[in-house]
Amino acid sequence: MLVSSRLAVLAALVLTGACVLATPPVFAQDAVAERLAELRAEINQREREIAQYRASMDLLRANGANALESSALQALAEELGRTRAGLNDLTERERALSAQLRRLGGSPSGGDDAEVGRLKSLLLGYYADAEAAEAASADGSAAVTAAAMAQTELDHGKVLLSGGEGIAAINLISERLARRPPDDYSRQRNVVFNVELRNKSQLVSKSNHSLRPVGESQYVGKVTLGRGDAIIRVRNEKWRVQLDDQGEYLLTLYTPGPGEAQLHIIPIADLRAIRWTETPTWLPPLGDTASRS
Repeated sequence: MLVSSRLAVLAALVLTGACVLATPPVFAQDAVAERLAELRAEINQREREIAQYRASMDLLRANGANALESSALQALAEELGRTRAGLNDLTERERALSAQLRRLGGSPSGGDDAEVGRLKSLLLGYYADAEAAEAASADGSAAVTAAAMAQTELDHGKVLLSGGEGIAAINLISERLARRPPDDYSRQRNVVFNVELRNKSQLVSKSNHSLRPVGESQYVGKVTLGRGDAIIRVRNEKWRVQLDDQGEYLLTLYTPGPGEAQLHIIPIADLRAIRWTETPTWLPPLGDTASRS
């Protein structure tokens, strides 16, 4: 009887061990998933850097800088090319880790087709910028580049942006949109937001507007707002900002899966004032600015 019990226990242990061996190691999935999250954070950081480089270049061009004569523009073009090369490497590693996680039974967001499309977009942008940098035969200094970058540093916690900050924010959206094919967002719907304007705590006006989806958890819209203390509510989020001038504003909303929603308000008059001509096609019409083809 005792022998039979021991045999039964031994058989159960063998079966348990076999089941454990047949199951993909959970710790391996966790390790790959953690590295993938870190890698995507690095990719996001590179995309922000690219957006700021592009914004600085846009500002320099708007002020008459020439690629063959401006050392600051040349230096920025070189940095942009290097950063895009690094982003290309990170994207290839992200694809490899995503495939590895799928083999281990995990479920990374986005499929292979989406990653291939994103990689192609990044490669095209990288080669175009690298060619521009080579043609300019850059010899600018890092100090000049840093001085130009200081104009467009983007604080994600800031709601009301200047014209230069607005360009950086818009370029960052363009970088995000390169991640996935546009068809991935056919099911997204407009987001309704509410605006209350107050003057010395007295309610002046209350209105509802909508933001349209453009992809990658990103929404944009154009609205006319008056002067005063504006309280903007989107879903369960609320932002408060002081508007000193009545006029048209561009609103951008970013709602990442993990993390807090980010709202930016950009005075369209500020974008016009700096003679910005590199506006992407996904933006609503801004008036006296030329759209990029």
